[in-house]
Amino acid sequence: MKKVLLGIVAAGILFAGGCVALVAGGLNAADKAIKDEERNNEPTEVTVGEAFTYDDWAVAAGRKLRKDALGSAEIVGEVSNNGDSARNAVLTFKVLKAARSWLT
Repeated sequence: MKKVLLGIVAAGILFAGGCVALVAGGLNAADKAIKDEERNNEPTEVTVGEAFTYDDWAVAAGRKLRKDALGSAEIVGEVSNNGDSARNAVLTFKVLKAARSWLT
């Protein structure tokens, strides 16, 4: 009977240790993904019309900054996804006051 109880206790300890290892591995992977995303969200300075890459996106040279129908700034150009999966491009640009002279 003692051997059976000892076996059950040992199995319980191994099970609990495995659960802790799985949770720790998941938390580590989540932390790495968050840090990678934070690194990818750092601002990158770009110049109107010049080509640049950001994350897995390639923005071709020749894009234009112009006014849209409502008078707001609109960026027109070609963006290519160089990543391994299909996704939508969401790029945010901050147009500085000095760049307003480029609006056509």
